[in-house]
Amino acid sequence: MSILKIEELHILQYQLKTKRQKKRLVKEAKDKYLLKIHRSISSLYAEKRALGWVELEEPYQKGWKRSFKLRDDVKRSKKSGFYQHILDKINTTVYSDRKDFKVKKKRRSQYGYVVKVQKLFEPCEYQLKGLKLNDRELQQFCKVTSYNKLTKRWKTNYVFLEPWRFELRVEPNMITKHRAYDPLLESSIDELTNYMWKNDFNKRLRKLLDGCYGHWSAKMFEKEKYKNPMKGNSLNAFLGKEHWVLN
Repeated sequence: MSILKIEELHILQYQLKTKRQKKRLVKEAKDKYLLKIHRSISSLYAEKRALGWVELEEPYQKGWKRSFKLRDDVKRSKKSGFYQHILDKINTTVYSDRKDFKVKKKRRSQYGYVVKVQKLFEPCEYQLKGLKLNDRELQQFCKVTSYNKLTKRWKTNYVFLEPWRFELRVEPNMITKHRAYDPLLESSIDELTNYMWKNDFNKRLRKLLDGCYGHWSAKMFEKEKYKNPMKGNSLNAFLGKEHWVLN
């Protein structure tokens, strides 16, 4: 066999792909296709949000809304602006079809109506940073640690110390505008989302984007029995000493 034929044989050998390489190429092409669909859906939703709102010629009432307002005596005080600024950040709004905001609740095998409980927003440590409170406003909050029976984990929240300065008030929920609607845009979104759900591609897409398609709580929270107290801490910080000297 000549040297030229040997070189051609080596080149042909490197050009041919093994069975495993072919499977890998098919899988990579499918993943790229899923990512392309995800980018298309994201761009369509961005266009939908950019449509904006359309003002209604005749506003109408849809139920009632209940939120916290400053009490009249607090509103007349010198610190009304200070507490109003705090209220704007921790206020909550509840909507209902009933003006008395009663909900159906079962008690001793019988159903009755009770007033729905509403509280001020109690942020966690991560949410507290997003509120951007100054030092004076932070002094109005107390750090409370409680056990959540649903998640079976301890949680820390910051509670406002003087909730008596606010009171609940009920107002009509008036609808004055609605989102602009584009039928072609909606049909495109529905077509792509239905294609992803019917073919069960969302699990693979979630794994490509986040690295895991499990429940979000499994990624954010770690079980107590698997927690390592030394994780993320030095030995000196763990032992509570500034210096650690080995004899």
